[in-house]
Amino acid sequence: MSEEDQFKSRPEPAEVGSKERILAAAQEEFAAMGSDGARVDSIARSAAVNKAMIYYHFSSKEKLCWATIETHVMRVITRVQARVEESASLETILAAAVESYTRLFQQNRTLFRIILRELANPDSEVVRTIAGVILESGLPQQFLGRLEEGVRRGRLRSVDMKQACVSFIAMNFGYFFMSPIINQVLGITDRGQFPERRKFAVMDLFLNGVKAK
Repeated sequence: MSEEDQFKSRPEPAEVGSKERILAAAQEEFAAMGSDGARVDSIARSAAVNKAMIYYHFSSKEKLCWATIETHVMRVITRVQARVEESASLETILAAAVESYTRLFQQNRTLFRIILRELANPDSEVVRTIAGVILESGLPQQFLGRLEEGVRRGRLRSVDMKQACVSFIAMNFGYFFMSPIINQVLGITDRGQFPERRKFAVMDLFLNGVKAK
């Protein structure tokens, strides 16, 4: 029997309600150590619970790591989906994505650190889970569909669509990943307003890069 199975018994009634404490402690642990380096013992101590509570609520360390970011990832997907109807234009999809990603990374730096650590691990189960959720949302297919439709109608240049998607993603995430260096090199001091202005810059640069001349 694994350690996880040993601790999946029902917790004491007095301990019920500790889920939020566990998630808060787990966020800090995963941000500092990554999913591989994080320790359930450390999370339990920080949350002032025993390990049984962690396995009762989340079954495994990997599921706990995913739980720390699931709400935020699903919020982004839901927000974009709400603005992307069947007839939505490419511009609408891009604007919704840029707005959602910017808000996500500006509002929760701990979450950003967790995702950054997981991206550095090519075998991360959390990364595979995020990718699966995004694929199931249908948003990548809608984005590619609008690009292909724009080419058919002569509005966009015939470009490598996957390369275009990668470029758009990199333009969105690149600043947040590199901001400690970029801010110093370019002398960016208005760190609250610069990401807001960047939303419009990303839209302008991407659209003018793929539009037909």
